[in-house]
Amino acid sequence: MKKIFITLTLFVILITSFVPLDSASALDIPTVTGLHLDVDDLEFGLTENEELWLRSGNALYYSINSGDSWSNISPKTDMVEPHMIVTFSGPNLGHALYLTQTETMFDLEIYRTTTKGKSWSGVEGNLEESIKKQFSHPIDAIQMQWLNDKQAFVLVKAATSSNFSHGFLFVSDDGGNNWQKQALPAAEEFVFLNAQVGFMRNPANSTTLYISSDGGGSWSLFEVSVPEASTWEVTSLDLPIVIDDGQVYLPLKLTENGENELDVLANFFQYDQPTAKVEFELSDLKVIQPEESGNQVMDQDRLYVNGIQTWNGLDFWIILTSGECENLFIDDSSQQISCQSTWRIMKSSHDEFGWVSVKLPGGGEFASKNFTSQHGLPQANPDSALLENAWIEVYKGHAFDKCEIPTLAQLNTWYSKSPYKAVNVYMGGISRACANTPLSASYLKQIHQQGWRFILTWVGHQSSCSGLNYPFPDDVNQAYQYGVDNANLAKARLQQFNLSNPNGSGAIVYLDLENFTFTSTCSAAARAYVNGWTTRLSQLGIRSGLYTSSRGVRDNKYYNISKVPSAVWLAEWYATPGFRPDETVWNLQYLPNELWAYNQRIVQYSGPHAGTWGGVSMNIDSNVAEGLVSVPYGAIVFYNNRIWLPILRKNR
Repeated sequence: MKKIFITLTLFVILITSFVPLDSASALDIPTVTGLHLDVDDLEFGLTENEELWLRSGNALYYSINSGDSWSNISPKTDMVEPHMIVTFSGPNLGHALYLTQTETMFDLEIYRTTTKGKSWSGVEGNLEESIKKQFSHPIDAIQMQWLNDKQAFVLVKAATSSNFSHGFLFVSDDGGNNWQKQALPAAEEFVFLNAQVGFMRNPANSTTLYISSDGGGSWSLFEVSVPEASTWEVTSLDLPIVIDDGQVYLPLKLTENGENELDVLANFFQYDQPTAKVEFELSDLKVIQPEESGNQVMDQDRLYVNGIQTWNGLDFWIILTSGECENLFIDDSSQQISCQSTWRIMKSSHDEFGWVSVKLPGGGEFASKNFTSQHGLPQANPDSALLENAWIEVYKGHAFDKCEIPTLAQLNTWYSKSPYKAVNVYMGGISRACANTPLSASYLKQIHQQGWRFILTWVGHQSSCSGLNYPFPDDVNQAYQYGVDNANLAKARLQQFNLSNPNGSGAIVYLDLENFTFTSTCSAAARAYVNGWTTRLSQLGIRSGLYTSSRGVRDNKYYNISKVPSAVWLAEWYATPGFRPDETVWNLQYLPNELWAYNQRIVQYSGPHAGTWGGVSMNIDSNVAEGLVSVPYGAIVFYNNRIWLPILRKNR
């Protein structure tokens, strides 16, 4: 059984799985030169100690000599601008999945190679049919892993706000001909060690994973720790790695008293114990840390280890990402943001940790992007006469959202080093998935003192046609009352967090209403629910915001209810996630520019992706805003050492 296990479970971190390729068989495809790589959409994997693949966008490259030369091995497809998912899982065996989609439909194709990409053939099967039968949402992401030419896993995640992680796992044991659906506790990156044992990230807690011992049929939490007497603690836990002798490593990030973060690998032999809480001895941890290499000094303040891979447990490959912005204030009304982000691979040799850069397709050692964008500074509420003493600003620029509120240290770094100056805050609601335990009036005040503006979000009840928990009734009168009740609860939370006047007035809160399958019944109930929300908030002196898809606004005509939301936060995603410096809130596919046209828009254009700025990496959704945001009660803002009072505040 040991021999079978080794054959089926060799894989690399992120979502891919591998067994050795024959290094003697050279690729006969011309080497690529002069190539531009998309720094926001890159990944690579090992197929042997010296052989690796790299995907940039929908292009796939292969090297048999540690990156000294590369060949383009992309499968041929007639699909227009597809998104590609890649996995290699056997000697010469690899699979590529192409996905194209709109808000209303998607198409996918799977290709297989048994020749290291020299040739590809289509994989016929009912995966697309199986997904469409069970999946009513637009797709956020598809992840794929093949253990061999028969056993495969495909995870499909719904396009939702970062509060939700909803999707299904599809499993095939006949080479992709037939697929069976499995329910999931979340829909995140995963890896299976064999046909039974799999791990998946926990979106609510980076220090734990989900583990399954029955092929994805059921999942439980899995956690690790270091000795209590140690000053080190686990801050994040990544998916496991199996090396060629069958040993399993767990990548961990450790901090000592909240500082000096280290990347380590821990030997792990108890992967078949789903409920185990494993404690590692410090002596058993292998530190993975790039140091001075030749004449090049690795700046630990700016670089972040975004993935570790190894084939033999002696040679290590790491992904390093970095990003930094400079903020230049042009005048009292606008600022310019100049940024650079980079992506690179480095390799150590035989456990000596003498790090060298790996050449990327095209010959360079870095994939990089430089950009400059200009946005307005926050301004006073343009309609303060209607809401005097309102703690609302107009913000024009980049924003991000994630389920758990980041730490003070993370936010402080990102405010100074990233293009983002506004952050979402999931302040409450029955459907709020993440605990956000740090949230308090004091915590939010400290964040604002760093410079941040808030997109306050209430995650209340959802449509019965969404498939999500906690639906509001289909009856329009009852749905309206649910909207009223959620508005009252939101007011209380605003007061608790000191985000409004003492009586609860003078704020703006966005209601998170997720996409749902359109029916006349569900649409009427959703319109009533939103109407109850907006009407009651208006009565309370609070401005109403609505988060939903731009198509949802069009289909459900939220612009044509008796009390229209004051502002909207619209999801309209690109197929490829990532930060886009030139994105705007205008010219959406489903919403005319004439609606919510006066500083009333935030657009979420990208689903989950990793962002690294100032040496701090977080998984986020990206947004651009010309809309209304919040600040704490009594806030005073400093710009260029000048005090700026953004809102008319009487009777202070």
